[in-house]
Amino acid sequence: MVSYKPLWYYVLDLVKNKKIYVSKNRLLRKNFFYVNPLQALLVDMLIYREGLGIGKIKGRVIIEKDYNNEKIVFLGRKGEVESEIIYPGKDVIYEDIERILPSKPLFLVLNSLYHEHTLSDRKRLGLQLGLMVNVVRRWLWDRHLVFVDTPQELISVIEKHAKPNRVLYLTRQEVCNIINDTKHVVALDPYAEEALNEKVVLNSSIFIIGGIVDRDKPLKKATTKLINMLEKECNLSINSYHIEIDGIKMAVPHRLNRVLEILLKVLIDRMTLREAVISVMTNRDIAWYIGLMLVKGETKLDEIIAEIERIIGRKISREVIHRAKRIAGLGV
Repeated sequence: MVSYKPLWYYVLDLVKNKKIYVSKNRLLRKNFFYVNPLQALLVDMLIYREGLGIGKIKGRVIIEKDYNNEKIVFLGRKGEVESEIIYPGKDVIYEDIERILPSKPLFLVLNSLYHEHTLSDRKRLGLQLGLMVNVVRRWLWDRHLVFVDTPQELISVIEKHAKPNRVLYLTRQEVCNIINDTKHVVALDPYAEEALNEKVVLNSSIFIIGGIVDRDKPLKKATTKLINMLEKECNLSINSYHIEIDGIKMAVPHRLNRVLEILLKVLIDRMTLREAVISVMTNRDIAWYIGLMLVKGETKLDEIIAEIERIIGRKISREVIHRAKRIAGLGV
């Protein structure tokens, strides 16, 4: 079983119990900085090719955060608290950090069928790929994403939503050099016969996802086709799985960025697959899940609602519950 850690884990020894002065306003303006400042700083360093420096600058405390019981204080602007480390700086450059980071897990998105999408679905695909960049940065960073056979037109759309980025853009032939052993490789395909489970996720290091958004025009078994194309190119056989929850496929979030979030929550946060799926559900997904669970008749409505609200950390609206009852065919 592979054990993955978030990006910040690999540099904690360099900065633990230190005061870091941050002078880059672009970083201080990011909401994520106030949620996970060290992760946000490291992502910024890597994508902008910056570094850390040893230095004393006085500022005020912006945020304090504990990482594995080690406190780090982040300073900024004008104040009276003196730093020990400054960002950006030149003593530890981004290349030094890159060298100590693991290359796995990798998430490969196959975009070979881009031109079969409608114009609107092409835009949606570009948006979802851009959102994948933002999602991966919450745990890892851009180099864990590989966009395969991505035309320049699609890259331009991605960069509207995630610029700059350091995602890997590779051809199928180049990907074959990465996938030299399929033992730890899995593909996610809604048409696959076997259901994904935590054991499979935690024993895998490369995840293959189809770059398909067929909202306007259904592309039947397009993901299966993409996987077959890759298998043929690499002369390999790859195990494919679909994602379900309690035997239900309809309620599983299908947007690419949400699928990635599910995988990262299992891999790094060690959530169960079931809880990870529920945690990223949209209101539409929640309604379908509740409705279809009611149809199965194995769990009471109040119990289903209580579990979902515990996982998502908020109340489910009356409108969603009303829709779920309609899906279940109950009188409302």
